[in-house]
Amino acid sequence: MDNAGELERMNSSSRVVSREELAGEMSRLNCQAIGALGVIALWSLFQLISRGIHSRAVLLFAGSVLSLVSLFAFPVLVSRRAVTDRQRLVVGVQAMTAGFFPYLFGSYLTLYEGLWRGFGLIRGEFTVGRLVVTLISVVAGFWIVRSTHRISVVAQAVRNREIEIRDVGKPGAA
Repeated sequence: MDNAGELERMNSSSRVVSREELAGEMSRLNCQAIGALGVIALWSLFQLISRGIHSRAVLLFAGSVLSLVSLFAFPVLVSRRAVTDRQRLVVGVQAMTAGFFPYLFGSYLTLYEGLWRGFGLIRGEFTVGRLVVTLISVVAGFWIVRSTHRISVVAQAVRNREIEIRDVGKPGAA
């Protein structure tokens, strides 16, 4: 590589990555959230089987499954939007809602299932099971919110052209 090209690349405000590098980074960011959502989905499925259908377990199961689907769809939508030159409204709306739903569900887990229901521990309704569920809800919700936030920061950088995506092996690829 010549020095002039390297200098120009270092001075530019955008970073050039391949689609594979972007997908790898997005996958790495998704791992904690997917693990946390898997735990919540399995726990709520156990609740549905053992205690029957009730609104809280259905909400937790549906929210974790929809968040899992959204977390898989979000990186795909971001990379598709970044590679195409035309800005499609449908892809932008899909990416926004795919990123928003896990964030909303993680906030619900942290704030309501974890903290608010955890205040019952202080009011004298203490059980070890409730303490464990509260701690799992807070940690899982935090991991989901943090991972979703980090992915949306990468998506914002791609949208603002701070990160450029090049297909390896194609003309004009870096």
